[in-house]
Amino acid sequence: MQRDISVTKNGYLVFTENDCRTVEIVKNEEIEEVIRLQNSKIVGVCSSISCDLLVIMTSDDKKQSKVVRYTDFTQKQTIHGARAVVVVNQTGTLRFRYTGHTPAPEKKQFNPEGITTDSQSHILIADFN
Repeated sequence: MQRDISVTKNGYLVFTENDCRTVEIVKNEEIEEVIRLQNSKIVGVCSSISCDLLVIMTSDDKKQSKVVRYTDFTQKQTIHGARAVVVVNQTGTLRFRYTGHTPAPEKKQFNPEGITTDSQSHILIADFN
C-alpha cells in the first residue's frame, strides 16, 4: 500500500510504501527501492523541477522532523522542521520562509502537512490546523 506519490520531471512515478521507511520509483514498469531509512519514517515525497527528491520525514519518537534533498538518490541537504515552509534554490540557498498567516486565525499555530506546486509554480500548502 502506498502512502505518498509524486511524478519526476522525466515522468517516473515515485512513491513511499506503507512501512513509511522506503521510497520507490517505477521505471519501465519495474519497481526499484531507491531510499531506505533506519530511524525515521517518511511522511511525504515530492520531486523538484531539478529532478531532486525531497523527502519529508519524522524521527521514530516524533520529536524531530526534517526535509532531506536527495540528488541521484544520495542525501545532499537537510532542512530541519520549524513549522514553516522553507524555499531554497537549486544550490540549497534560502530564498524565503513562510510561517503562516499573521496573526494566525483562532491563535492556531501554522502546521504545514502537505505541499505542492501548480503548473504556474504557485506553492500550495495544506495546513493541519
